[in-house]
Amino acid sequence: MASVAVMTAGAVLTGSGTPAHAAQSASIKVACGDAKKLVSAFKTANKQSTATIVLNPNKNANCTYALSNLWNGLNAGVALVSRGKNTVVQGNGAVLTLAPKADARVLIKVNAGVTTLRNLVLAPGSANEALWVKSGKTVLAGNTEARGGDYLPIESGATLEMGDTSSVHGHHTHGIYNQGGTLVMSGRSRVYDNHAGPGTDGGGVWNLGTMTMKDHASISGNSVQGQTGLDQGGNYGNGGGVNNKGTLTVQDQATITDNTATPRTTGGMGGGIYNSSTTTVPTGSVTGNKPTQCDGPKPVTGCTT
Repeated sequence: MASVAVMTAGAVLTGSGTPAHAAQSASIKVACGDAKKLVSAFKTANKQSTATIVLNPNKNANCTYALSNLWNGLNAGVALVSRGKNTVVQGNGAVLTLAPKADARVLIKVNAGVTTLRNLVLAPGSANEALWVKSGKTVLAGNTEARGGDYLPIESGATLEMGDTSSVHGHHTHGIYNQGGTLVMSGRSRVYDNHAGPGTDGGGVWNLGTMTMKDHASISGNSVQGQTGLDQGGNYGNGGGVNNKGTLTVQDQATITDNTATPRTTGGMGGGIYNSSTTTVPTGSVTGNKPTQCDGPKPVTGCTT
């Protein structure tokens, strides 16, 4: 069962012996596999200024939390909601997934504050989303993986920071869809082996916001397919690594390599980057992509086609 320690900061006791104002921080341990207590832990953390949720406290070799619950109201379809001011989830190698026949489609939705996911695997299943960055800032650290599923959305005004060898891989619409927020990849973080079919763009990342890659971050092995006459209209299926319609900056030995865009009747351009906006890359950072390194209506300085 969960072990909860709550510490107050400057609380004053009333005559009944209860604190006069809410607790400021919490440390919560959740036993391996106890999905019900994990939901309770998130609800407790959401009421604190700072909170740490410790999963798999005994560091078992195989530890999975299979979630089946649904949050209510505007968070319908979501298994876990994070909106505390500063919440850290220490996974200790645990896997979060959705239980068979679960009604939820999203494992974790970040609504506010700062949420750090450390040494955790998010594996929601093929038709679902691992993480929804609705608002605030989300940090993936300590080898955290978002593995499989539909795609990982970042909404306008929200921030996703990937570092410390974290990764997004195995998604089948895009790896990450930055809808107007901020994406920062650093610390050898990776977006790899994501695949987008006809009717969408950006196998690795579809960027409509601000995106920065640095400190050996990489986007590799992603793919996108162009369209045939039977697919929906428009010129989709471009940018195997990144389809950029926002601002993309690549620096500090970050790389975009070995991605593929497959041409069909339309689309299939820009194996590495398909660029419609502002992109800055160092010479030699975009390599090994097919059919071209970079393509699109706006040239990419530092990239050879």
